[in-house]
Formats: sequence, structure tokens, C-alpha cells
Amino acid sequence: AKFWKAVEEDPTDFTGWTYLLQFVDTTGDIEDGREAYDAFLFKYPYCYGYWKKYADLEKRKGSAERQMEVFEKGIKAISLSADLWIHYLNHIKAEFGSKPDFVREQYERAVEACGKEWRSDKLWDHYVKWEIQVEKEKEVGSKNYKRVVGLYDRILKNPTQGLSYQFDMFKEFVKEHAPRNILDVNDFLAVRREALASMKKSSDDTESQDAPGEEEDTPASEEENLAMREKIVAPRKKFYKATEEKVQLRWKFEDAIKRPYFHMKPLERGQLKNWTDYLEFTENQLKKKETKDYTDLTVLFERCMIATALYEEFWMKYVHWLLRSETEGNTDVEEKVRNVFFRACTHHLPDKVDIHLKW
Repeated sequence: AKFWKAVEEDPTDFTGWTYLLQFVDTTGDIEDGREAYDAFLFKYPYCYGYWKKYADLEKRKGSAERQMEVFEKGIKAISLSADLWIHYLNHIKAEFGSKPDFVREQYERAVEACGKEWRSDKLWDHYVKWEIQVEKEKEVGSKNYKRVVGLYDRILKNPTQGLSYQFDMFKEFVKEHAPRNILDVNDFLAVRREALASMKKSSDDTESQDAPGEEEDTPASEEENLAMREKIVAPRKKFYKATEEKVQLRWKFEDAIKRPYFHMKPLERGQLKNWTDYLEFTENQLKKKETKDYTDLTVLFERCMIATALYEEFWMKYVHWLLRSETEGNTDVEEKVRNVFFRACTHHLPDKVDIHLKW
């Protein structure tokens, strides 16, 4: 009652909320915990760490069904949190490890929602390691890591903070596995033909260039494997170089973001200016493209709103951009604008008059 009194008297007392949540975590019962966490996360839905704590509380004192409900609410409230997705995926793997197709669906949900976040590398790594583990557990002779290669193909086209590290990890992966074990049959035979052609010293070597499928089961020599690995890496290196250019364009803005997470403390003026400049730069880059893909700028606005959730002008920037983008072909704009207003006015800025009137 004492802890509740403090936050009821001043709902903006963040420290008071943390004391209340610490109490219900350690000594309160589950109903007390639900009441406290529901009230706190309604007001501060971007505090991803407390969604994790709430899910853990349900695991300890509540029920599996309620734990899943908390996870679902959390990943809807802050879908760009790689940490929250990983916490959820660890739970899914523990509960549904015998159903790889279901687990894979959840990974796909995660990368669809969060995979374009600048710091999403840890999520992609998590996915790659799980796919590798799934193959390792299969019987000898049935292992094929083509899904992992497919993931790296997506990763290397995705401008994120750890792109160069991801490319190094891909090269290491190709080095560790035989080419026939990381490609499907048709791709493997095509790469092998290319490798043999590049190894050919004279016209006498034509005998070794088999028709597709004729010598599929013949083990490749180490020299062939080396040549095939080069052929596998070469096109991905082109993807990587093109994506690296996009990373470099964004780097100065990203490097200037000192607080990408939500916090009650005001942001420095330089931080606010950097977000404004970054949004304007990305919108100008989008205008130059003939084919418009609004995903990157939408993700950037959503990231910005996490850090600037208490700033009315940034919510309105988001609204104004959505309305401008409608004339360029962005779809479902009315619904998206309503959603932005709903989140701003219901959760983050309940006392701001102007934005309510604009809504």
C-alpha cells in the first residue's frame, strides 16, 4: 500500500514505480504483481526490460498461458527490441524444441518485426546458431545447412551495425563445411561446374566437367572444395560491398545516438537534433528512389519514438511524414496515423493538449 501510494500521488515518479515492482517481484503474490506490472507497462510500454521481468514473474508464480500473453503484449508494444525477442525465443525453444517448424515461424516473426533494427545482429546470430544446431542434431548423411546460407543471404543485404562481423562469420561458416553440405543439389552442381571451369588448365580437362547430376555422389577433391568455396563467397561479397555503402552513409548518425532506449530523463539538445537530421536525411534518400520502399524509414521513426517518446514534436513529425508519404504511394496511411496518435495520447503523452486536439 505504501509503494502504491507513492505512484498514485505522482504517476511520473519512475523510481517509485521501480520500488513497487521490486517489491511484487520478491514478496508480493501474483495478483499484486499483475496489478503493478499492468499499470506500469501501460504508462511505460517501451521499458522492454520490465516486459521480461513480468514474463519471468508469470513463469515463477503464474501460469504458462499468462506468460505467453505477457510476451505477446510485450513484443507488440516494443517490436524493435531484439533483447525481448531473444528472451521470448529462448522460452519458445525450451517449450517447443521438438517442433522446429513452429520455432522457425517464431524466428521469422522476430526478424520480420525487428530484423531491420540497426542493432538486430544479435537476433540474426541467434537465428543462425539455432538453424546450425537443428542440422547438427540430424543423422549423419542428412545434414544440409542450406537454410543457414539462405539466412546469410538476407543478412548481407541488410544494413546493420555488425555487417562486417556477419560477413566474417559467413566466410568462417563456408570454410568449416563442405560445399555439398551447405547448398541444395542444383546449386551445388552449378557451383561445382563453375569451379571446375576456373580450374581448367587446358582443353584436356573437359572430361572432368560432368553433366549435371552424373557424378553427384563423387567426393570433391580439396582443390575443388577450395575453388567452390571461392565461388560461393564471391557473389555474397558483392551483396556485402553494396550494403556496406549504405551502412557508411548512416554511420555518422548512428554513432551520434547515445541513448537509443527509453528513459524518463530529458534528451540533450544535440541528441534531438541528430534524430531530426537523421530522419530528414533518410527521407531525402527515399525521395531519390524510383521504387519506394517505406520500411527503412518506418523502422527509423519507430526507433526514434522509443528514444523520444515524451516529445510531442517527434510524434507529430511521424504523423506529418505519413501524410506526406500517402501522396507518393504509401498505403494504409489513415490507419497508421490513427495508430501513432493512439500510442502517443493513450500511453506516452496523456496530458498534452495539442496532440489530443490534432488527433
